[in-house]
Amino acid sequence: MTQQNAKDYLPLVKALSEGKVIQYRVTTDSPWANLDDPGFQAPPELYRICPEKRRAPLDASDVPPGSVMRSTKWESWSAIIGVGVNGIHRMAGSTNLFQTFKELAENDCWQIKRPTDSDWLPCWKELSE
Repeated sequence: MTQQNAKDYLPLVKALSEGKVIQYRVTTDSPWANLDDPGFQAPPELYRICPEKRRAPLDASDVPPGSVMRSTKWESWSAIIGVGVNGIHRMAGSTNLFQTFKELAENDCWQIKRPTDSDWLPCWKELSE
């Protein structure tokens, strides 16, 4: 960092002070990698603030037969008994409840476990940059 380009690093330093992740790449064509301790020795165009993960709701193709859901808030799980274009039907006790994919994606307490999953996953999918 020099006196001439110090202002170009200001957004990066501010983001770092806020706990955001700073990424670096060796050349403008190489992939981004997270930095634990950015020293800001390279030109500023080789650094960036890591983009926040964006969520997209699941859709019917993301919920295969045999999937189950759970709520970490209520510490309960439910069998998924049906899937439609807009959401899922699940069995909670003796009640059939319907929830939209959008509702599930907006609430962090819902998780899904598919027959092929080894662990519970969020009821949303991550969008690529």
